[in-house]
Amino acid sequence: MNKPEWTPELGLLLESLRIQAGMDLATMARRNMLSTLQVKQLEKGGSSGFYNEDIKFSTGQKLLKFFGHALKLETETAAAELAPAPAPAPAP
Repeated sequence: MNKPEWTPELGLLLESLRIQAGMDLATMARRNMLSTLQVKQLEKGGSSGFYNEDIKFSTGQKLLKFFGHALKLETETAAAELAPAPAPAPAP
């Protein structure tokens, strides 16, 4: 399975959600215990503010959730497709 990755499209989504909420970078960073550098890197690219890409992805996912946007992972979708369908209820 592929590891989830923070993409430029997700960065644009995060930035648009922040702007729609009327929040500046510093406020968003402070409310989520991040640096402004980390928020900028999530929105615009770069990763020097994160220990690794997994942490960057989970932080971005947390921020999307902060704005009420659930990020559906491809692996979750694939697992749901592979799961057996529930058995039909027995007829009375």
